[in-house]
Amino acid sequence: MISVFGLMRFNDGYTSTEAKGTIATRIAERPQLPGSVVNLVTDRTQHGIDYQRGNLELDAISQFKVSDVSAAFTAAELGEMDVGASLSQGELTDIFVLSAFRNTVIEPPTTGKFVKRMSLLTKRLDVDLEHFRSEWFGLHATLLRRMPGILGYRQNFIVDAPPHRDRTPVHGIVELWFESPEAIDSAFRSDKGITTMTHAKEFIGEITTYMVDPIDL
Repeated sequence: MISVFGLMRFNDGYTSTEAKGTIATRIAERPQLPGSVVNLVTDRTQHGIDYQRGNLELDAISQFKVSDVSAAFTAAELGEMDVGASLSQGELTDIFVLSAFRNTVIEPPTTGKFVKRMSLLTKRLDVDLEHFRSEWFGLHATLLRRMPGILGYRQNFIVDAPPHRDRTPVHGIVELWFESPEAIDSAFRSDKGITTMTHAKEFIGEITTYMVDPIDL
């Protein structure tokens, strides 16, 4: 399964509340892929972790699920994958489109009380991509899923991205679901959380974390 992400920054003065209203009024006007989501950033706090943060600050992350690369091209041609999440150039400053291999470790919740956190990962400079993927999909996934309170966990390993120039490169995108922000803090400060983040420092250089409000398209 492939995830296609749109990493978005809004123009100055354009708020997440305005974006939510804009999206709600426009999504009925154009087709969308089943399972499409736009995640509006609500908090940039590094809940529970003390880690070097990248220099790419976002206001929203759109994401689309497709079976393979061919399906992604077809969906784009049909207008089903609006990476701008129905926002116009007048509302967006930048958008960076990334494609990723999608690996669901713990199926996320669909009902009940939960919050969602997303993180952009950058590998350490002395670690190659294959080692990064192996450590992340292997031992790190095992350690993280044992942390208390985790409700859902998905890894997205970037396989295609534009040149990064002056911005931090992105090698992975994490999706985590917990009951509350406090549950996130508690999980990462637990013994199992400390072990997990000790291992992270062996292959991850930067982690840029966002709390998000997901809107189904």
